[in-house]
Amino acid sequence: GDPALPGYRIRENANYIDSPDGQAFYEDQLYFPVANSEMAVNNFKNTKVYATADYSFGNVDWDLDFLYTNRNTIAEGWRQFFPQVGTPNFYSGDPGQFTDPFGFISLPVMPYISNSDIDVDYYYLSTGLSGVLNTDKFWSWQVYGSYSYSDGDYTRDSILASRSGDLRFDANGPVVNYFSTPILNGTDIQSLIDAVGVRHTGNTIYDQAQIVGILSGDLMELPAGTLGTAFGLEYRTFSIDDQPSIESRSGDLWGESSALVTKGDNSVIEAFLEADIPLIANKPGIESLTLNGSVRGFDYDKGGKDVVWKAGLNWQIIPSLRLRSTVGTSYRAPALFEQFLGNETSFADQFGIDPCIEWGLSNNENLRANCGSLGIPDDYNGGTASISATIIAGGGVDNLESETSDSFTAGFVFTPEGTDLNIAVDYFDITVNNQIAQLGAGSIVFGCYGGENFPNAFCDLVERAPASSENPFLILTVQNNFVNVNEQATKGVDLNMSWNVGFDAGDLQLEAQSTWVFENISRLFEPGAIEGFDEVDQAGRVSSPEVVANLLAAFSRNDWTVTYRAQYVSATDNEDIAPAQTTYQGIDPAFRDNTAEAVVYHNLSFFYAQDKWDVLVGINNLLDEAPATMSDGAGSTLRGNSPLFATQYDLFGRRVNARLNFRF
Repeated sequence: GDPALPGYRIRENANYIDSPDGQAFYEDQLYFPVANSEMAVNNFKNTKVYATADYSFGNVDWDLDFLYTNRNTIAEGWRQFFPQVGTPNFYSGDPGQFTDPFGFISLPVMPYISNSDIDVDYYYLSTGLSGVLNTDKFWSWQVYGSYSYSDGDYTRDSILASRSGDLRFDANGPVVNYFSTPILNGTDIQSLIDAVGVRHTGNTIYDQAQIVGILSGDLMELPAGTLGTAFGLEYRTFSIDDQPSIESRSGDLWGESSALVTKGDNSVIEAFLEADIPLIANKPGIESLTLNGSVRGFDYDKGGKDVVWKAGLNWQIIPSLRLRSTVGTSYRAPALFEQFLGNETSFADQFGIDPCIEWGLSNNENLRANCGSLGIPDDYNGGTASISATIIAGGGVDNLESETSDSFTAGFVFTPEGTDLNIAVDYFDITVNNQIAQLGAGSIVFGCYGGENFPNAFCDLVERAPASSENPFLILTVQNNFVNVNEQATKGVDLNMSWNVGFDAGDLQLEAQSTWVFENISRLFEPGAIEGFDEVDQAGRVSSPEVVANLLAAFSRNDWTVTYRAQYVSATDNEDIAPAQTTYQGIDPAFRDNTAEAVVYHNLSFFYAQDKWDVLVGINNLLDEAPATMSDGAGSTLRGNSPLFATQYDLFGRRVNARLNFRF
């Protein structure tokens, strides 16, 4: 092992006859000081301007709202640059510098900046008229229109493939020495940027126009009360125009995808009806029983037509206890980006995408069985390193179906008389059909070869070279277009509680919210296709905790308020997709950390208010709880050693914030 880094095992390379000990090792750079400048959380700045106006013309009211925002997000990070070059090489025990006359390929690995700057301007204008009809019953009307426009530039630091010195893309070779220490350790990053770098910008424009008319009022009197209704018509049109940079469109970015123009538009007309129907009132055991119903029909230019509905029942049994339930459907046409995304191609290194490489060292029985059934040798090393897998992605305007959903909720609300206590418990069961998603190349390939069922529908998206080809068993292409996932379903319970109580010393406010997810199931592809996994319940996996909870306690006295907040996240793990026991560089068994621990975050704030001003000072993450850490290869994308998509964890640590408001 390495005494400077306990637990790290120096990686062995091939043996060399001339080496005194017959053994060579990779030259690993373990400590990159430049990595300390990487942002764990992006730098975000938001500017807003809001204006409103209104005027009354007798019985008609006019209003206008305008909003402008500018959002700027800066991310600074690092990536690896590893071009394939024909160049002199150094090895332990080798007689010295040499240049192989047959074009020996080397793979130097060096850090390179991965910075981005996103700047988005957003404009929104809305204006409308409203009034009340001169009738015996109360009827109101409203007509309004709105327009929104978003113009965003996205800038990125990249590597030009045509200047990379990579023999796959550049015939001229490197212009800097990729084997010099300052280049390899990143201390002379500017020379590398000058040689191969480019800062390029793309632009995306979204716009939407909307016209809405609504008529609402009391339709009639029923024995249990007034029947309230609302009718409406709505028309929307929206478009996207995404223009990637020239470098991206031409495919001249090393290690990144190419992208074509994404451009398209859509429109929809909708009609809706809502009703609040009192059924029973003032009967024993039924203070009130009310049915709320709505129906909405729509017709998309691209996305089909349908009718959705929702019904809700509220039963007030006694003043302190109410039962409630809802059932309904919904519909979502594919978004513009999902429909019209221009074809993108990217390249993935065989070592980074193929789980069948050296599958004999894996303890994943599914992987061993599936890779072996194809005749892939257990010591398969990825074949020709210079041939990458091509990842193909694009929109699905002609193939995507619209999403639909079915939902059911049932629960109760308890409000004891004589107290300001409110407790609500609701069960939910939501199923989304034909969910639109982009699965990701890595998930597709592992879903094929790591699945309990093989071959499966994932495998239809992966093309692998046959054993008889010049480069046997290489992954050639992976199709990563937007597709309809067959079903996404979740079930669970929501708890909400609030209690306000006054004391001589001041007022106490308590609030609590918690969600317990019983299941979070994804079923990919149609039922007739064989899925990659028998078990597709995501609940309890990293980034999908089973239980989350929030608590607020605020005590107010005169001009002061002290507030305590806590957030709880339950422990999660990836044991079902990345078992803790594994093989590491031939060591069996080895163990990796596939668990994100449970955590409670504590926050405290102090608020002082006067007529014309107020001030708030707070401390977030009071106990400085560190985010969960995991091992690489444990089934989650990491930022450092923290799971990137487990957004419940705080990456900042303990920090102080302050806010000062003036009113005039």
